[in-house]
Amino acid sequence: MPTSDDNDYRQRLINFSSILQQKLQNYRNMDRFLSTDFNVFKRIEPDENTLSDIIADLINPTGSHGQQRIFLKAFLRRITRITHDDLLEQRCEVHTEASYQNGNDIGRIDILVEFNSGFRIGIENKWESGEGDDQLLRYRNHLNGVSNGQFCLIYLTPDGREPNSISPGDENRLLPISYCSDILEWLRECCQLCESDKFRWFLRDFMDYISTKTEGRRQMPGKEDIIIQHALESRENLEITLDICSILAELRERRIREFLKESKECLKKHLDRSEYEYIRIVFDPLTKRWSKGQWEDECRLFKKNAFFGFRKSSWRYQIGIEQEPNGGIIYGVRKNGESQEYIPDLKRTIDDKTGMSGKQSKWWEWYISYGDLIRYDKETVKEIVNQLIRILKTAERFIDGEVGRYS
Repeated sequence: MPTSDDNDYRQRLINFSSILQQKLQNYRNMDRFLSTDFNVFKRIEPDENTLSDIIADLINPTGSHGQQRIFLKAFLRRITRITHDDLLEQRCEVHTEASYQNGNDIGRIDILVEFNSGFRIGIENKWESGEGDDQLLRYRNHLNGVSNGQFCLIYLTPDGREPNSISPGDENRLLPISYCSDILEWLRECCQLCESDKFRWFLRDFMDYISTKTEGRRQMPGKEDIIIQHALESRENLEITLDICSILAELRERRIREFLKESKECLKKHLDRSEYEYIRIVFDPLTKRWSKGQWEDECRLFKKNAFFGFRKSSWRYQIGIEQEPNGGIIYGVRKNGESQEYIPDLKRTIDDKTGMSGKQSKWWEWYISYGDLIRYDKETVKEIVNQLIRILKTAERFIDGEVGRYS
């Protein structure tokens, strides 16, 4: 039977929750006029390609922002430290996914800025993925060859880390920069320079999104701040908050284990195990490589940067689920590597057959994002698995045909 201490703690939880709910309701009433929780990027949840498109459009003097060269000039001065007028005033062209072929070396630079004088700026954007084999070294060699040494190669990551393929100080034209400092500072300057109120709000949303993803904080206060303030109001509130937080990790692990177990059982019912194999792929942060791991019944190792799914032994593609850094999941058709070409018409066909509008990235032919696994139930699992089966039936003939082309 519950003790008096149990009943007392239960009452404290009720009081804590009741007061917090009232504060959140007051916030929601106020937010009718401020919309502080709205951010267009929460709806888009951009991948690396979309982020590259946004940055390229900002740099482009003929971009949709309508601000002509002011964002480009701010970028050149702040990011590349280029200040001489002859380059600041030159005409330029901005390209995304700029492909090149130099002998056996084939690559695509995320953003390429070409000036009239022949000077080039290449930007490799690594929002979540790691560097490919000698990727930055190959890009540097390519830019050096086509520009007669007049270039700057920017390696853009959340934390500004150095690339693996070029040692620090090995190339004075290599510039590692970060989202959380360099890009945010540039965007703040763009906000000050921008003469369009409409576009200024877009820049603020973009800054807020980057801050939330890279630094774990928001530019503008939201309901998270109200919860934190409530937790810090008293020792009792803080103790209750810490009790709740202490069980979240265990709850999430239990939900992940149930989710993967249910998924595996559902997938077995739909697949011929003699034709398909189950795989688990894990990203090793030390080697910066994906490696095939052993499947575990409890799937305890399904964490950030881990993928599980199924494929035919002849495929260079997998169909399955990967956990995102924020705790959510991505599922769909995954490639073996970011340099692997997309299969023509596959994304459009899956969109048409499934009735879902999927995304495409360097590592994914087609994918859909879901939220934190802690919110899922068995019905959601079954829904996702059924969607995976529909994706498989649609993609199978495309992937089989692709096997014929490279075998």
